[in-house]
Amino acid sequence: MTGPSRVSSALLAFSLLALATPSAESAADRGAQQPPIRTEATFVRVDVYPTKDGRPVPGLTKKDFEVFEDGVLQTVQTFEHIQIRSAGATLDVAEPASQREMLQEAANPRNRIFVIFLDVPHVSLAGSHTIIEPLIRLMNKMLGPDDLVGVMTPAMSVRDLVLGRRALVLEETLRRNWDWGQSDDRTLRLSEREHMYAVCYPSRTSADLSALAKQMISKSRERMTLEALQDLVVYLHAIKEERKAIVAVSQGWRLYGETPEMMNIRDADPIPGREPITVDPTGTLTLGDKRNTNVSRTECDADRMRLATMDNERFFRDVLADANRSNASFYPIDPRGLSVSPAGVDTLRELADNTDGLAILNTNDLDTGLQRIVDDLTSYYLLGYSSTNPKLDGRYRSLRVRVKQPGINVRARRGYRAPRPEEVTIAPAPPGTPGDGESSAALTRALGALARITPASRLFVHAVLAEGTAPETGELWIAGELPRAPGPDAWAQGGQADVQVSGGNATGGAKVSFQRGQRAF
Repeated sequence: MTGPSRVSSALLAFSLLALATPSAESAADRGAQQPPIRTEATFVRVDVYPTKDGRPVPGLTKKDFEVFEDGVLQTVQTFEHIQIRSAGATLDVAEPASQREMLQEAANPRNRIFVIFLDVPHVSLAGSHTIIEPLIRLMNKMLGPDDLVGVMTPAMSVRDLVLGRRALVLEETLRRNWDWGQSDDRTLRLSEREHMYAVCYPSRTSADLSALAKQMISKSRERMTLEALQDLVVYLHAIKEERKAIVAVSQGWRLYGETPEMMNIRDADPIPGREPITVDPTGTLTLGDKRNTNVSRTECDADRMRLATMDNERFFRDVLADANRSNASFYPIDPRGLSVSPAGVDTLRELADNTDGLAILNTNDLDTGLQRIVDDLTSYYLLGYSSTNPKLDGRYRSLRVRVKQPGINVRARRGYRAPRPEEVTIAPAPPGTPGDGESSAALTRALGALARITPASRLFVHAVLAEGTAPETGELWIAGELPRAPGPDAWAQGGQADVQVSGGNATGGAKVSFQRGQRAF
């Protein structure tokens, strides 16, 4: 139990019964047994980061905050100030045992998620070496015992992202693979498709890549990075609503627009074929360059046309919009220090400014800059309210949080998407009395749903004492949220939650009835 006051020596028991048929308990019985507890279909959590002069502001209370949804003032019902203390890289903490357990733990609103995004094509070899130790020190200062962290690169699928707790594993991996930066021409490592561009459009004046091949490679790599960032923010949004932090190590992007000059090329040389069989000075037969045998001018031209019409600048705006909808904040870090080009810095600063993050740029003192990220992410407030708009229309709803005290800058999620009817409303069971087989199937489905409700499952229960009251005499507010429906018939007829609380000499309890489609109380 967490909140402004903690309940000492208290035991909270929460059980849920998924009913295959309507509850036999009468409305009169329910009214006599339970206090007036409201159930809501739309309960919204908002994580808020108030700062003053760049430092987190402690000591705020629920009365200091105002939350507006689409301009309408909401009533804050739950309030919690969360402060994270680093566990240190050497803490022996248990890792999630499976992908499912990882997702369940990540969904906890008090477990923060960090993803370190290494922008391999847009960081130099020297930059990747420079950033390793500061990045490791950042993790050691920032990560708490319940936080989850993972590493991703543009070449990875987001499905391969692993979120874990043991920073030591990441430390060893980062130190062992410090040479991941590939933006330097001298260390340019071409993929098979990039090599195809080099062969299709060779330079006529030197052994280096032609200007066209370089442009195609640069533009495709930039799009690959942006698409990876978009996939990441969408994936993280599916895991949890609360803020996610993406620490992006990058030197920035040019943000290519449409490039019509790539559409038409004149007097293109034919693709070099295999050289004739010759004998080298050692007497060995040589068969020419085998790499050219699988190159297709048709594929090259198709890619060239596609890249010519590609607008990475517009796509970048889409990534910013997705990040805001997903409540994902970017913390870009440029490892080059003071000697940076304005273009790259501008895109990284825009990435941070438009997602309520912080950009560490133009500094040779990376540790001091990274400390700002630690300060920014180790103290925040978690507010909860039941929306005054009950419509299940799937529309995006804007959020604005204000602190009544003057001089405080507030960063909070900017909005959320309301659920659609099909996401919360389960189709009613067909009329009539089921036979034995149908009843057994309904029971199996209900038990299957219950099997997912375990202490480690995505079932949230939050209990706080009413502000300003003593544990012995104050009101205890309990909020609960069910997991999303595990199947098409789960919670088909609603359900009932039985909440029991005991502490010291006091005990109490309540029963909460869920109507069809409701997930929170």
